[in-house]
Parts: sequence; C-alpha cells; structure tokens
Amino acid sequence: NFAPRPMRAGDGWLAGLGVGALTTAGAGTLLAGLLGLGFLFRTGPGGAFADTVDTGANMDLAYPNFIVGDSLLVRYTNNVAFIGTITTAAGITLRTAAANNAVPVNSSCFLLFVKTGVGTYDLYVM
Repeated sequence: NFAPRPMRAGDGWLAGLGVGALTTAGAGTLLAGLLGLGFLFRTGPGGAFADTVDTGANMDLAYPNFIVGDSLLVRYTNNVAFIGTITTAAGITLRTAAANNAVPVNSSCFLLFVKTGVGTYDLYVM
C-alpha cells in the first residue's frame, strides 16, 4: 500500500505524489493504493470501457489515518482512443451528475474522494 511520507520543510504541494498506470484490456479496478499515487494514466482497452473505483472498506485499509472530512484528489487521464466511464463500488457514493463520469478520449478529470464515515466516501468526478 502507498503511504505518503510526512511533509518536510521545503516541500511543495506535490511532494510524495507518484504516477501510476492501469493497462487492462477492458474494464479495470482503480485500486485504493494506486489512487494514492495522485496521477493515474489509463491505457489498454480496444473499445469503450468502465473503470470501477475500489471499495470504501479498501480505501480505509489503504489510508488508516484518514478521518471524516479528509480527502484524496487524483488526476485520471484517459490515454485510450475510446470513452472511459468511472463507476463506483460498495461504500463509494457518486456525488456528481452521471454525465460527468464519462472521460473523453485523450482527456483528464479529477477524482475527489471525501471520507464520510467508516468505509464510506463521497466521489466527485470533475
């Protein structure tokens, strides 16, 4: 699991971030640890696809120090020649219009997760 290091003097706001990739040929799961890297690049599918974010319970396992109100911001880039759709799993509640879930070809969006309780998060796709 990804565990960001504490901020140190001189760190910029991007300290501790990394780049991850999801390359499955079809639908994939955006695992909690992968989301924690901060930047996620999607490749692989040969047609329209849907990626499901990990469960709220797995988010809690990956981020045990999160308290209600804490958030995780991820930049998700669709490097595929087809539309990708973001879907949710148990414990994750989508708080934006369903139309926002479609990530156009060669485009990016932000996924904002906000902890709302034990194993529960709100997801804003922006």
